[in-house]
Amino acid sequence: MADLEGGGITSPGTVLITGGCGFIGTNLVKYLAGMGCQIRILDNLSAG
Repeated sequence: MADLEGGGITSPGTVLITGGCGFIGTNLVKYLAGMGCQIRILDNLSAG
């Protein structure tokens, strides 16, 4: 659940990350996992 005013996550939930195997995606996954979110990654692995 997002806190739209503060721009932060107020409570852990499930998050879908598209492009999760790229540079930005992997760092985002690490950050969100550290916040306690459940992560689902979707990536076609076509770049790299």
